[in-house]
Amino acid sequence: MEGLERSESRQDDVRLRDGVESADGSGDPLRETQWALECASRIMKAKKAVSDRQLGALLAGERKIARVEQRLHEKEEALTRLLEAQVRIDPMPGDSRPETLSCAISVIIPVKNGGETFAELLRRIRSQRKVGEVEILVLDSDSTDDSAAVAGSFGCRVIRIPQREFNHGATRDIGAGQAKGDFLVFTVQDALPVSNYWLYGMVSPFWSVPDLGAVTSKQFTRPEADLFSLWANDATNAMIGFEGDSVYGLSPSFDFSVWKHFDPLTKRRVSFLDNVSSCIPKSVYGEVPFRPLINAEDMDLGIRMLEKGKRLGFLTSTGVFHWHERGPDYVLKRHYIGTKANLYVMENDLPRFYEVQDIDWRTFAANVADLLDLVTLALPEPEAVDPAPVKAASAFVSSFRRHFDAAPEEVSAALGRVGGSCNARLEASCPGIFGNVDLLPGERHRFRKNFLVASFLSGVDAFTGFLSGRQLSYKGREEEFGICIRKILASVVGEAAGAYYLESETRGALTEEQKRMDRLLAKGVCSF
Repeated sequence: MEGLERSESRQDDVRLRDGVESADGSGDPLRETQWALECASRIMKAKKAVSDRQLGALLAGERKIARVEQRLHEKEEALTRLLEAQVRIDPMPGDSRPETLSCAISVIIPVKNGGETFAELLRRIRSQRKVGEVEILVLDSDSTDDSAAVAGSFGCRVIRIPQREFNHGATRDIGAGQAKGDFLVFTVQDALPVSNYWLYGMVSPFWSVPDLGAVTSKQFTRPEADLFSLWANDATNAMIGFEGDSVYGLSPSFDFSVWKHFDPLTKRRVSFLDNVSSCIPKSVYGEVPFRPLINAEDMDLGIRMLEKGKRLGFLTSTGVFHWHERGPDYVLKRHYIGTKANLYVMENDLPRFYEVQDIDWRTFAANVADLLDLVTLALPEPEAVDPAPVKAASAFVSSFRRHFDAAPEEVSAALGRVGGSCNARLEASCPGIFGNVDLLPGERHRFRKNFLVASFLSGVDAFTGFLSGRQLSYKGREEEFGICIRKILASVVGEAAGAYYLESETRGALTEEQKRMDRLLAKGVCSF
């Protein structure tokens, strides 16, 4: 058919061409123009036909892809509904709790230079009411202050754990092994019970829920806490999302082999356990003890409790005051090891961002250095910080974006004026983490390709929204603005470094530089 059409078209061309030639061989200009237009029209029609066929094929392919994506989405939703049906979250019953507790309770506290807060913690434990015998075991790791003597003055049993042997899981297991109580309560040296009924509140739920394996209580902050800690605590409580005392777990018929298919938030909520304030019956602990993990031992125990068919509890009716007014170096460490724990313990998926984007170690280091430079240039002096969070953040982001759009040589000149440049090395901002990575000028200040910028600005926006929503102000706390910005930066870098390390590790491509970074961050050696 197409061959017939082409033959007829050629015949039409001949007739048209013959019609425009005169008898003496001279051409009629008007007819020649008509012939040229006719040829152009036919070419355009042919091209359009080809384009239409290609477009049709493309659209058909897109429709197929859309149908496949829709089916995958429907399967994902079905899997989510199926998994959610296996999650049990109920209000914590309280009708079977005794008026007072006659059981023995052992409080286990790892300590390293506890200071005044530790002494206040012991005073509050000794003031607890509606409980019987309370034993306090202090696991002291080479304190150089008077922590051991203070513990002795409060009648505590002090167990010496050399610092080189300290391990969050194994050290607590030593305390649990020597405890005499029927219930084991774990806390930390800088947590303070909110009332004299904290221990009663921690232990009494086990009379109401027979299959309760462990409980955790809420962590509170006081208004005088630093702004970043207020935000971090609020974010954690919002993530957990329990409005009142709750008990949670999985259906008895749950097949734990599908645990990895839960989304990260559901995993975290349904297995939440935190040794800042937790309680476990000693009989249950005998079945499910802590494993010798350097960190995330409580997260790991919560998951293994679920595997044993136990349920967990979260208490908002009692708890402890607890927050960390530490520097960005601590924030970086916590986010780094937290990112690793989410893969090792929670079995969350790894996005493979760095592999897909082909980001090597030097590029990663350059991105960190460039973000540090941008923040250095954008941060105002404390006296220039607006008390209103939204205005302060807006001014900072405007300055940040102004330098973001500047030419590399302008950025270098500006950094030279403020004396804040990382230059070729990162030693001034992250001592030791990147070793001796010498970054060349051509590798620096490619801000539009910086993969950290979006996460950092998102963090600034979320932090500002929290302060604004709580009607908190920088008035009288202007110096905190710069500290908070650096902590947000530290959290972003920590998570990125953790993910980068994990991707390399799972590919078997860890370099000596990355192993060195891991050793340093595991010790918390980094300061901005």
